[in-house]
Amino acid sequence: MWVKVMSFLCSHRSIEFSDWFFSRDDITEKILEHIGCDHFPSLLMAIIECQYVMEMNFSCEINWTSRLLVLIGKKLTMLKDGETRSPNLKLNRYQIEMDLTNIGDFVDSMIKKYPKTRLIGRFQHPDFFLPLLQLSFSSDIPTAPYYLSILLKIVPTCKNLEEYETFQLPPLIAEMLNLANRNGENRGSEEEAPIQLLYGVLSKHPVGLAHSVHTTCGMLAPLGLTRLNCVQLVLQLIQLNFKLVDTALIEYRLISKVVDLFFQFKWNNILHKTVENIVSFTLQSKPSYFCLYLLRECILLERILQAQQNFDQEMSMHRQQTQYVTVKHAYMGHISNIAASISKSSKEHAAIFYLLEDIPNRGWKKFEDKMKLASDRSKDLWTVPDRKGLRQRPSNE
Repeated sequence: MWVKVMSFLCSHRSIEFSDWFFSRDDITEKILEHIGCDHFPSLLMAIIECQYVMEMNFSCEINWTSRLLVLIGKKLTMLKDGETRSPNLKLNRYQIEMDLTNIGDFVDSMIKKYPKTRLIGRFQHPDFFLPLLQLSFSSDIPTAPYYLSILLKIVPTCKNLEEYETFQLPPLIAEMLNLANRNGENRGSEEEAPIQLLYGVLSKHPVGLAHSVHTTCGMLAPLGLTRLNCVQLVLQLIQLNFKLVDTALIEYRLISKVVDLFFQFKWNNILHKTVENIVSFTLQSKPSYFCLYLLRECILLERILQAQQNFDQEMSMHRQQTQYVTVKHAYMGHISNIAASISKSSKEHAAIFYLLEDIPNRGWKKFEDKMKLASDRSKDLWTVPDRKGLRQRPSNE
């Protein structure tokens, strides 16, 4: 009932509500204390709408959203250990996860509703993103995926689509690269950059996750939501189109580690699709040095050829032993898509073309022919003879 009353005042009595509410941070703290309840994120959105209307119609400056994000930053830190404003009250794991989920939903709603307004720029407040970065890359807390999911919503708002060479990084990205200058403080070069911690998170088995899981494909080692979110973060960082970010991804071996995970976890299709998008975007939008690093230094070409060779051997051995065909590894379809992207990019990038012509990669031409043959057979399976005996694709009807 209280939420309904507050929402009504926001929309129908905005002037009176503004005079009373926006100077009362204690009420905002009370709302955040119960953010795990379903109705409170929608209440925060109603309050933001009230602030937006007041600023647009009356040309007044209300900094409540900035103060709200600072309070959310403090809330994120408290949720790490389940702390509340009451010293004798601790949240359990379920309550912590609900709070973090609803905070993420609120951030997502705010970005979708105000995609091109200065409200989005307030996510760049250090008191909000510093706790978020610290907790997102902490491999020793089981709720790290929830912090990472919030970070994944914010990073795309930092996109730079115009000047690739720019050194004017958004504060969040500058902090990730350890390039931010906070309050005139000199950042020591020995201090580890947050983005550097990503490699450790990607290399470590997530806390609280079983080392093997029984599936229909046998006992498999799970990737975990934490590492999956980190791979998706690497994709987002590549899509930001900042040269300094690309240099950091290479320097800290994050691209190489993502490729390692692709071939290590043969049955995780979400991981495979994310890495496929990384390769595709890189070949389409990045300079030659970045593409060559991906193909040559990460040994991607040799791994693709080796994966295809291993699969052909498995199929041959299995056919000799039984009449049933072996199950195709889940990443084989994505390998075919990646190989097609590489072949296509070789027609546009001379460096990639000559790389495929090198002696160690001479098997690539044979692999391309095999893919083309498999594609033609697949198309042939989807055709049906018409009345004249000619084969054609079936219509949508």
